[in-house]
Amino acid sequence: MSAADLQAWRARGRLVEATPRGHRAFFIEEGDSAAGPDETLVLLHGFPESSFSYSGAFPLLGERFRRVVSFDFIGFGFSDKPAEGFAYSLMEQADVALRILRDAGVTGCHFVAHDMGDTVMTELLVRLNSNCPEWFAGGIRSVTFTNGSMVLG
Repeated sequence: MSAADLQAWRARGRLVEATPRGHRAFFIEEGDSAAGPDETLVLLHGFPESSFSYSGAFPLLGERFRRVVSFDFIGFGFSDKPAEGFAYSLMEQADVALRILRDAGVTGCHFVAHDMGDTVMTELLVRLNSNCPEWFAGGIRSVTFTNGSMVLG
């Protein structure tokens, strides 16, 4: 990884508002934003990583899925790192994920989660299976957990 690789990754994405207090998250997607739930993949990164961890996989995943989406959790990668107004809890990171997916028009998808992303994904499973919002009517198609543990409560 070089500084040029990171800058190229940054140039492919954008900052989006991700919290009620206006904190911004780095968001990146490739493919067709109109792709349906069966054709959309969302990647959740681990600790202390960022969406850049998936940069080498994006082209390969794009051969299988029409839309590939990832973002940097608040405090990671190119996202904001607020000193106040965000506690960096896994519950808040799940809130961030849901807001980003809603605002990006993801109506359902497959997920791949890594490390810390596994625990955030576990919270998303609870939320989306117990009280799925209308905007996510396409639902969770599949979940792949990699290299992590889940905190189940």
